[in-house]
Amino acid sequence: MEPPVISMPMWWIIAVISVIVFLVFSITLMPNRRYKIQVSSSPVAGASVALVAGIVKHMDTHTLLALYSSAMLGIPLGMLGNRREVREKAQDIAIHGDRPENKLSRRALVQLLATLAATGALAAWLSTAKP
Repeated sequence: MEPPVISMPMWWIIAVISVIVFLVFSITLMPNRRYKIQVSSSPVAGASVALVAGIVKHMDTHTLLALYSSAMLGIPLGMLGNRREVREKAQDIAIHGDRPENKLSRRALVQLLATLAATGALAAWLSTAKP
C-alpha cells in the first residue's frame, strides 16, 4: 500500500498543529512557571535536533517534518489517560526534587514508548511518499 502524498505546505501546517497540541497538553500539566518554560522550549530543542540530524544525514525537509511532527504528537498521545499521574509526579518533583518515587508507572511508560514507536513508524511510512 502506497502512502498518501502530502505536500510540503501541508507538512508545515501539520508540524505547527503538532507543536500547538504538544504545548497545550504539556503546559497544562506543569505545576509552576519554571517547568512551564522548560516544557515550552521542547519544540525548539526538538527542531534543533531535527535540523542537525537532517544536515548530518542529508535528510530532506519532507522527512524531517514528518518525523518532527510525529514526535511532537506522540508525546501527548502517549500520555492520554495518564494526565493525573503526570501532573502529580511533576508537582512532587517541584516540591521534593527528583527521586525514585517520581518515576512514571510502568504502564504509563510502556504506553508512551509504544505510542512514540507507532507515530514514528507512521511518520517513516508517510515520508516515503514524495510529492
